[in-house]
Amino acid sequence: MVSGILLFVIHTDSPHVFMVGFAFMQLGLATLNVLIWAFITDVIDFQEIRTPSRFRPVGRLRPR
Repeated sequence: MVSGILLFVIHTDSPHVFMVGFAFMQLGLATLNVLIWAFITDVIDFQEIRTPSRFRPVGRLRPR
């Protein structure tokens, strides 16, 4: 976010400066995306610990 604001304020005509700033901006977005998916897997693992069944097929209320 800081990189995007900085690119907006600088308003450069150099493509090299823009590419470096854009790369930093995308790196920040990728880090956020990885963090979100890490939280999702932690929630799934926690749910598997809380419930006795690891997998329940769709449409079946209880195991056979």
